[in-house]
Amino acid sequence: MSNFVSVSVSDGFEEWLNQQPRWLQTAAAFLLTQDSAPSEQDIETLSNLCISEASNQPASFATVPTGRLTPKDKSLRLRLRTLANPQGINALSPESALPFDGLDLVVIYGPNGSGKSGYARLLKHVVGTRGRSPLLPNVFSTHSITTQQAEVEFNVGQTTQRQTWSTATGPLPDLASVQVFDTETATRYLTQTQEASYEPQRLRLLSALIDICDRVRERIGKMIASHVSRLPALPGHLDATAPIVWVKNLTHKTGQEEIERYCQFDDVARTQLDSIKEVLAQPDPENELRATLQRRQRLKRTMSLVESFNEALSDENLAKLREADLLARSAREAATVAADRIFSDASLEGIGSSTWRALWQAAERYSTSEAYPEKDFPNIGEGALCVLCQQPLSGTASDRLKAFRTFVAGELHANAEKLEAQAAALRAALPDPPDLTSWIALLADADVSEAEAVEHHRRLATSLAHAKACAVEQATAKTAVVDLLSKLARAFEDYARRSSDLQLAVEEQGREALARRAADLEAREWLFRNRLAIEAEVARLKAVSVLELAQRRASTQGLTKKKNELADIEIANGYRERFIRELGALGGSRLKVQPSPKKAGKGKVTFTLRLENAEGLAAAHTVLSEGECRVVALATFLADVSDGAGRSPFVFDDPISSLDQDFEERVVERLVEMSNDRQVIVFTHRLSLVTLIEDSIRRRRINHLPAPATNRTVHLTRIGDRVGMVTDATISTSRPEKALNKLKTRLASARKLHTAGNIEEYFILAKSICSDFRIIVERTIEIELLNEVILRFRRSVQTMGRLASLSKISAADCQLLDDMMTRYSVFEHSQPDELPSQLPDPDQLGADIDRLLGWISSYGKRPVG
Repeated sequence: MSNFVSVSVSDGFEEWLNQQPRWLQTAAAFLLTQDSAPSEQDIETLSNLCISEASNQPASFATVPTGRLTPKDKSLRLRLRTLANPQGINALSPESALPFDGLDLVVIYGPNGSGKSGYARLLKHVVGTRGRSPLLPNVFSTHSITTQQAEVEFNVGQTTQRQTWSTATGPLPDLASVQVFDTETATRYLTQTQEASYEPQRLRLLSALIDICDRVRERIGKMIASHVSRLPALPGHLDATAPIVWVKNLTHKTGQEEIERYCQFDDVARTQLDSIKEVLAQPDPENELRATLQRRQRLKRTMSLVESFNEALSDENLAKLREADLLARSAREAATVAADRIFSDASLEGIGSSTWRALWQAAERYSTSEAYPEKDFPNIGEGALCVLCQQPLSGTASDRLKAFRTFVAGELHANAEKLEAQAAALRAALPDPPDLTSWIALLADADVSEAEAVEHHRRLATSLAHAKACAVEQATAKTAVVDLLSKLARAFEDYARRSSDLQLAVEEQGREALARRAADLEAREWLFRNRLAIEAEVARLKAVSVLELAQRRASTQGLTKKKNELADIEIANGYRERFIRELGALGGSRLKVQPSPKKAGKGKVTFTLRLENAEGLAAAHTVLSEGECRVVALATFLADVSDGAGRSPFVFDDPISSLDQDFEERVVERLVEMSNDRQVIVFTHRLSLVTLIEDSIRRRRINHLPAPATNRTVHLTRIGDRVGMVTDATISTSRPEKALNKLKTRLASARKLHTAGNIEEYFILAKSICSDFRIIVERTIEIELLNEVILRFRRSVQTMGRLASLSKISAADCQLLDDMMTRYSVFEHSQPDELPSQLPDPDQLGADIDRLLGWISSYGKRPVG
């Protein structure tokens, strides 16, 4: 996700991005600042941000800085410099190093087995090419290689960087824009539908965001799946009841108040349910209804009786009784105080007390009714006797009785008498407790047990006794009958409800209504028992609702739509035009092939190569020749990557395989042309390609056409078991005489191996020398014998100043060169197994090299005849 290629945002892309969910803006800011794909930990962080946004929880979000997506300088060049120190890569020697030197055009040439393919495979892994095959170590080596790595040096603009690549760390992100074309790429473009690899910055950003959304949605999906419902199985026979229907329709919006309302089930509801079930079980509801109504009537009378006790022991009545008693006591105390004051000199104490008053009243009744019925009490007339002691009254005694009569007739005593009478009347109005046996029978209709009835009777009798004894502080209705009244009232309501239910049970439709009420109450009881599970289920639904909202906020629909809009403009149309242009540049205009774009979902644009005006749906690769397929694949590749790769290197591995001369030259021209803008690296084992490239560069410079400023041909060879070694020059480009002298140096090394008896290594090196000697013989014929009038890989025939030298050729010259070509062709071209090659010894090789050197020297001095 690094090194995005910037593009114009005049269509408001940045404004559109800033309108997306805040977590997605954070993801975009992350992608624009990081050099690697988001890790699992990054996805976890982004998932949590998405959930926080969905639940309106505070979180730390980021935004894309204004102008971050505006165009930037595309002139910064990426150039490869070296690929060195390969370890565990095919048979490449760790001592080898492939130099690119940041040049415009670099051709890597090497015969079979020289390490060229190993370097090409390694480079594909370093830059992360699609469809790269596994990178094997040297399968013929006995050394165990645990680490596969290499050192890479490259330039970004004027800055040189050195990085280590390994299979453990994967492709280097800074080299991700390097594009590679090889046989696998060609096959893939022709036989598969390919997603366009060129994506401008905005499309690449959207592709990365789509990938993040998919990963976030997947992670949140797992979180949703982990929230498993713990709600018990619903009772099937109660499915149609309102409470169970409510449970089925629980949502994240279900509130606690609603739960409280539906999950309520108290003792009253329990009684109702039991009553309805009992009613429905009655074999004769009509008879039971009559009995219930009778019990209800008796209970009503019992309630009236108990209510009378409750009224007698009410706070108001007891307060009146308490007040009358207090007033009577106060009046009596006042009268007693007055008596004490009046009779302070009396011989005896207690005048005016209740006992004294009782004695006075008894004496008064006796005197007026029996002793002196016609006389007022006390009779103190002449001859009168004391009614108590029946002795004659002395003067003192008469005076004392007069004083007593005055006291009793006084106001204080009279008031005390009155108040005491009132208090006595209130006590007399208090009811007596009922008979215990009848009391127990009365309460039985309210299902009051005998023991409980006895206890209620005890409390009632005690309270009444306390009230009558004027101990009103201990006489309370609450203790005596208030609780009992509540129970009787509930029982009365139960009888009313039961009678109503029985009335319904008598009728068919009424029974159905009762059954529905019983089911509803039973369902509510189930809700009551499972209230905690219901609350947990609502909490789960709330959590899942937040996660589902977060998952919707991670939808790729908007991103895909936006990418499709941009892709229609920036890829689909442009790609077709680029393909036509590239195919024409490669000489394939006559090939009636067109890329057919189609949407493949998630913002991907794919292309299928189709034949124009062909009947049926025949694929291009099933009709075109192998060479034509190669040209079409190369045009497809260049159209795919050339417009979006900026100034990054292009790597071509054997680009002209299966091409004829016309196609080869057009491909070479295109490669050389591209090297004016970017670094072009070509791997090949064909001398024709090396020659064509050099000839194209030379011709462009002569004709003042754009040509690469710097170029080089790097020659690979194998020296013993060291593969991928770079040599200064090769026989294909050196003059024959110079090439033969270098060959003699290599022969000296081979001679040492031969002398030391190291036959296997000698065989490898000697075979290479023989192959190169065969090529030098060819070069000798072209350059020395024919004076460069014609060259194998040059289409033009150059005769000016050259043709006359051909008169020097003799039959002996032809015989010599023909003999050497014949003897050494076996080492350059494949031969049947029945004609195995026999390697010459070092002396024979040296003799043939010296013989050819001598001929070149003598032929050059020979005059033109």
